Amino acid sequence: MFGNLVQIEVIRLLRCKALKISAAIGAFMIVFMMTIIDYAVYLGGLFFINNGDMSAPMFETSSFVVFYSMMTSLIAPVTVIYTTCGYQKARLAVNIECAIRSRLKLCLSELTGIALFVLLLNLFVIPGVGFLCLSYHNEMNPIDLLTDLNLVYLFLSSSLSNLYGCLIAYLISKFTSNSVVAMAVSVLYSVFSYVGIILVAGFVEGNKGINLIIPNNLSELLFYVAFSIPVVVLTIALAVRYKKADRI
Repeated sequence: MFGNLVQIEVIRLLRCKALKISAAIGAFMIVFMMTIIDYAVYLGGLFFINNGDMSAPMFETSSFVVFYSMMTSLIAPVTVIYTTCGYQKARLAVNIECAIRSRLKLCLSELTGIALFVLLLNLFVIPGVGFLCLSYHNEMNPIDLLTDLNLVYLFLSSSLSNLYGCLIAYLISKFTSNSVVAMAVSVLYSVFSYVGIILVAGFVEGNKGINLIIPNNLSELLFYVAFSIPVVVLTIALAVRYKKADRI
């Protein structure tokens, strides 16, 4: 039954209209930015930013990976928000929750489906990189993708970052069926969280060795704590909300 719930969630995410619209916009933006990068390299604009350390094909490939990661960091949370907020509208609360009494099992199945969706979305970067390798087959060594570009690390870091963003979007969307409200709250959270982390990290780095005894790894610890606290708070709030709903 758990596998069926995961499959339902993945299908809902892949069939979401928000995914189709945002993916089309993201694809257009990637093509547009890569056209600009290709034109800049053609005009000789690469020599003053790499000093010959990176070839033009490798620079374009790394740019594509960065742009793709940026687009997926926007597409994935938007899709999760619209899919999760559409839960009540599609009467899934009646059709599914009547058969599945365990809310924890239901939420875990949805999170597993979201994780698979994020992994699948990030895997689409591989065909794009493969196409660039074929375009520059005489100028770029594919082994450099694993050594100089470190494609595996970029893929894992992008997937984990997108998964965290989707987790926050999912938890926020569980409190409302209005996707616009969930989107606004998610954007506000992203802005304030990143500003707060930058300020705290800057304060720690700036006061090392002055009057405060601050361990060298404290800034990394604050980074992980700052990102884990919202997840814990939202999870507890959601559990309390579900508990009150069950009592009614």
